[in-house]
Amino acid sequence: MGDMVKNGAIFATTSGSGQYVLAIDVGGTNMVGAVLDLTGKLVYQGHTFSQGNELAEVRLVRLIEELLRGSGLNKEQFIGIGLGVPGVTDTTGQWVTLAPGLGWHEFNLGKLLEDTFSLPVWADNDVNAFLKGEHLMGSMVNVQNGIAITIGTGIGAGLLLNGEIYRGSRGAAGEMGYWVLDPSTRIQDQRGYGQFESFAAAPGITKRAQALIEKNTHQSPLLDLVDGDLKKITAEKVFLAAHLGDKQAEQVVNDTVAVLGTTLANLSSVLDVEKIVIGGGVAEAGERLIGPIQERVNQLSPYPPTIIKSSLGSLAIIIGAAAGLLERQ
Repeated sequence: MGDMVKNGAIFATTSGSGQYVLAIDVGGTNMVGAVLDLTGKLVYQGHTFSQGNELAEVRLVRLIEELLRGSGLNKEQFIGIGLGVPGVTDTTGQWVTLAPGLGWHEFNLGKLLEDTFSLPVWADNDVNAFLKGEHLMGSMVNVQNGIAITIGTGIGAGLLLNGEIYRGSRGAAGEMGYWVLDPSTRIQDQRGYGQFESFAAAPGITKRAQALIEKNTHQSPLLDLVDGDLKKITAEKVFLAAHLGDKQAEQVVNDTVAVLGTTLANLSSVLDVEKIVIGGGVAEAGERLIGPIQERVNQLSPYPPTIIKSSLGSLAIIIGAAAGLLERQ
């Protein structure tokens, strides 16, 4: 399988092996897959939507079929399939015990894919895969204690403690989306989306912006960006409108930053981490998000960590998922 080193490529140091890994970021909105050789080089990529008239697993199988076909490689050249899944996975890398965004509960994803493709499967939590990718090749190289957080359809965290990813007793460590913001609120469904992600993930940002504009529909930069159609509002457009001086968008962004910054300050004060890396769709706001969060954490934490945007972006989960599979083969 090639050399395995702590803070470099877990992949082979030479490209002549003729073996490949298929890795997929199974997002709540999009699925992005790639074929990689054993140097970590991308050979072929593809994607599909996660939601639609068909079940998520049907869409996933079709994406894998397309990746295998499009790569032009023989199936015998593949070592296996690595996946990053937005939810809780078990220690065997086979079962998805909870992934509300995909409708998967106690779902044996490994068996489905191994029966379909006759290839070994390793499924990991997507943020743990994201953290592994960043730790191997991205912003977290040489970090011993850190946090990775992804903000997209939901919010999740990966915890790097003493150089190892901490998974917890049920594989559910880092389910940060369930962080309670209002202790007086009763949670109706602990297996759905949590309070924190319902507020600060992309759909929450969008809903809060829509609600503010419905109360005050005067023309604004945000309305201009969506041609007056509230349904076209996205988290990305909210951040852009705030940058353009939209007061309602500014309020949504400031509230989001306050909650994210406070939560990360609390978490970093408990764990005493060096660095926090932020990825996911909302992180594309860049310094409009990262800078204010860093300022908030600096105000609240006695030993504030450095907060940065992911250097690998969408590739981090794919690299981490591939590396996770290789570790276990």
